[in-house]
Amino acid sequence: MLTALSAGCGGNGSPPAATKVETSAAEPGLPAGFTTRVVQDHGFSIALPKAWRAIDAHAALSAGIKEFRKRNPQIVRQIEALARPNSPIKLLAIGATVRGFVTNLNVIVTRIPESIGFDEWTAAEIKEIEKVPTVTRLQREETQLRPGRAVHLTYRATFNSPSGSFAAFVHQYMVKSDGLLYILTYTTLPAAEPRFRDTFADSARSFRLTR
Repeated sequence: MLTALSAGCGGNGSPPAATKVETSAAEPGLPAGFTTRVVQDHGFSIALPKAWRAIDAHAALSAGIKEFRKRNPQIVRQIEALARPNSPIKLLAIGATVRGFVTNLNVIVTRIPESIGFDEWTAAEIKEIEKVPTVTRLQREETQLRPGRAVHLTYRATFNSPSGSFAAFVHQYMVKSDGLLYILTYTTLPAAEPRFRDTFADSARSFRLTR
């Protein structure tokens, strides 16, 4: 749930660019106009449309997190995790603004026991999402990303903002490698989801580990 939350907190103003994200040419086979964003400190890369901008996640989230926490008490624990100095969000990238909502990707990296199996960790992650009362229409499918066996979730989530409540449509991919869980979350408005669905899928399939 941290990922959908970051979409709600990060859409105001023009946050500064991320300083530890490199951009390089995309690999052959990706749609025209994609570039690769490399996060060397955390050992991964992912391709996104060239117009998407990697931003400073801490600055983007800090701007609105107090107000967001007050208006969304059902996810206070998750909000506090985002606010930590060692936030698990290692990449936050923003794309097109649709009706005031910033379509975005964020990548969370978190450590889990190396011995835990696929069925166990996917069940645990889904259970955490289902605890949030405003999450609806959750669906899952098993898929394959470059680092290995993965799960793809889609769901809707409703949040409150100063301008009123809003719904978000989330595509979330999770893959585990060497005791680290990588969570890729793409968020947009429900009405815009068909427009971005293939972009999200192409981007997720490009995700790879660099070390």
